[in-house]
Amino acid sequence: MAETKDFTLILVQGDPATGASKLARTFSIDEELAKQICASAPVILSEGLTKSDVKEYSPKLAELSKADLEFRITARPTHGIPKVQWEGGQAFSGGQPGFSLSNSAFVCPSCGEGFLFQRSEFKIEEPA
Repeated sequence: MAETKDFTLILVQGDPATGASKLARTFSIDEELAKQICASAPVILSEGLTKSDVKEYSPKLAELSKADLEFRITARPTHGIPKVQWEGGQAFSGGQPGFSLSNSAFVCPSCGEGFLFQRSEFKIEEPA
């Protein structure tokens, strides 16, 4: 029987000053991008993980936790949390990430500022 992909890995909080370099090395990404990810926490790093994936990633996450990075692995819904989209699909595959707009979050690639988009109740009426 195939394993179900029920789990999501979330970076709950991260200090860009102390955790970004270690996050960058672990995920094979640029340190400035790692700082943006830390500053954007909470952020989904990976979803659709199996129990085997969680077991495999746990030692890496424990090591990262020593650098003031806090992670959560959950099987609960994660609505509204911004998500990192990785080239190749998974966080530990070494692809370069980008931020997804599907979860209403955006990080400016120039200044690193995070923005949250929310649908407004304001409606523009068509002229008659």
